[in-house]
Amino acid sequence: MVTAALMALGYGPTRRLAGDEAVPAMLAGCAISFFASLVGTAPVLRARNEPHVAAWSAAMIAMAVRMGIALMLGVALALAGAFPAKPLLLWVVISHAVLLVPDTLLSIKVLAQQALAEEK
Repeated sequence: MVTAALMALGYGPTRRLAGDEAVPAMLAGCAISFFASLVGTAPVLRARNEPHVAAWSAAMIAMAVRMGIALMLGVALALAGAFPAKPLLLWVVISHAVLLVPDTLLSIKVLAQQALAEEK
């Protein structure tokens, strides 16, 4: 939902500033960050039943996984020449930054629930 809203908001400015050929690059950049976000949630969700220290480690691992996947896929597509590099990488950065908000909120929620469960 966040990614779809971001693509809808970015369509007009991307098309106006970089041309029609940049729109597929925008979509690809957002898709890369969305995929990285999905994969990055796995360590956090798996740590729901782990001790509190392990859950915090999982949250840090999740951030590294998201960043690594976004970086690797973004650079790979840019170097492959499948899309114009500048709009692709710009949208990977923008969408990754925007998706950090819900990803962080998920991590906080899981860690808070985990901490409450340990207190009981």
